[in-house]
Amino acid sequence: MSQSLGATFSLTLANGPNKGLHYPIQTQQIQIGRELDNDIVLKDPKCSRHHAQIYVENQQLYIQDLGSQNGIVVNGKTTQFSALHYGDHLSVGDTQFIIGDKNGTVAHTKAATSLWAQKNINTNKLLFYITSGVALLLIINFLNQTPQKASSLHSEKGQAQLASQAEQSTLQTIKDDTDEAYREKVSQGMYTRQYLEAQSAYIQGFRDYREGFYSRAIQNFTAALALYPSHALAQKYKRLAEQRRDELIQYHMSEGKRNFEQNKYEMAKANYRNVMILINNPTQITYQEAKQRLLQIEILLRGKY
Repeated sequence: MSQSLGATFSLTLANGPNKGLHYPIQTQQIQIGRELDNDIVLKDPKCSRHHAQIYVENQQLYIQDLGSQNGIVVNGKTTQFSALHYGDHLSVGDTQFIIGDKNGTVAHTKAATSLWAQKNINTNKLLFYITSGVALLLIINFLNQTPQKASSLHSEKGQAQLASQAEQSTLQTIKDDTDEAYREKVSQGMYTRQYLEAQSAYIQGFRDYREGFYSRAIQNFTAALALYPSHALAQKYKRLAEQRRDELIQYHMSEGKRNFEQNKYEMAKANYRNVMILINNPTQITYQEAKQRLLQIEILLRGKY
């Protein structure tokens, strides 16, 4: 069960017949999709049954694609994983949301501006600096080339210099804030190659988990945690995958015994093979028991034919 939180963020519908309806995020994680077991159920044909997961970690909101067919879009950009901030536009299928506070209000504050500057920081920092620099040069060039009267030329140049200084000061302030946010994320292990590789392993593990390949899912979650030990979702789904795998092992052992006692040897063989595949560790007692049962059945079948 997700840990209960005091609502800090919310999702507000930006289109459709229920436009304006907002969902406060009151637990550590919520799931979006068409199936009724989701926290937010969407009647959207382009939305997958289990489309995406939104979760809160260190007071930051994130969204994770769950292997959906049509993906998720954050501020016009298709992504599998992204941080979310006040004012962000999120699309799931044809359904659009706006990220707001607990009341569904978008907070246009200095804090919100700072959060905006942090988004996708490792890939967008350089582009932001270049774009801002080009815009600044265009402004200066426009001011310098504007036709001026001879009597006011000196005054206009002075104003252009002041404008240039103000723009440079604003640009430097944003750059400093961005660098500070970037250093903070790097200190947490975010935006590193190891983190990105861990995220890739987690996504593959989740797909395996959803398709019922629990042993393979456990391997991928373990790989993700080896690269980034504090990956909360990898920790959670590794535990769930281990639980589901153990339940399957118990089921096949029980069915194998029942089929053997009823002389359904081929079915019993399949049960014990599944146990060995699920465990995949010859040192485990249950693995060894399944192997012995399988050998016993093969001997009986050779004698039969």
